[in-house]
Amino acid sequence: ILKEEYDKKTKKRRFNMITALHKERDEVNLHSRIISYLLCPYSGHGIGNVYLNIFVRDILQLNEVQFDLNNILIVPNEINKTEYKEIDILIANKRTSQAIIIENKIDAQDSNNLNNIEGYKGQLERYYSMITTGKDNFGRPCEDYKSKYVYVYYLTMKNQPPGNTSVGILKNKPSSWIH
Repeated sequence: ILKEEYDKKTKKRRFNMITALHKERDEVNLHSRIISYLLCPYSGHGIGNVYLNIFVRDILQLNEVQFDLNNILIVPNEINKTEYKEIDILIANKRTSQAIIIENKIDAQDSNNLNNIEGYKGQLERYYSMITTGKDNFGRPCEDYKSKYVYVYYLTMKNQPPGNTSVGILKNKPSSWIH
């Protein structure tokens, strides 16, 4: 939606680095890493939290109370290039017990209980539970980014959730998809 609005306003095509690299579908090794690099205030881009502020405030539309941008951690990042427990992008504020989970879905469907993990209907529910409880899907402690207030989003190429989405099962929990 944002791209469509921008294109209408500018009436011209924009440069797209991902397209230029011929990696439009590489969500694991490219999309998540580029996005997390841009969002991380401590990355080598040198402009602090400008991208993070635009993303959280303007795109996700979370205000300062819903998500505090001070003292945040983003995984993956320049030092730790791996995902945290298979979460594509995790933005966490340990001080305020807030987290944003972003799951990239380019050409894939939601992996709804593909591993027959008892008690979970889909990966977003599993990630949400892990971050809110501080326990992984096997009951092992993983309290690194345990948070009380967790927002869950799909990042998709189209303005719709991926097939077999588990967004609906996060009833009464903040979840959505972004394009």
